[in-house]
Amino acid sequence: MRKIQMQNNENTDVLSFDLPDELYEKLQVEADEKGITVEDLVSHILHEAIQSGEFEKVLKQCREELNAKS
Repeated sequence: MRKIQMQNNENTDVLSFDLPDELYEKLQVEADEKGITVEDLVSHILHEAIQSGEFEKVLKQCREELNAKS
């Protein structure tokens, strides 16, 4: 597992989470191709998911799964 910690910028919160090594390595390859850090790539991915509404769908699915387990 690798820990990702997003930078704390103006009007933002720090976000930290663990990623499986395999996923981190895939992100590292893509980040290297773009000439950016993994953290910047993840930030971009999250931003795009939020803008498109996809992030809200994932959150809703996670909530439903957690409620089903309760």
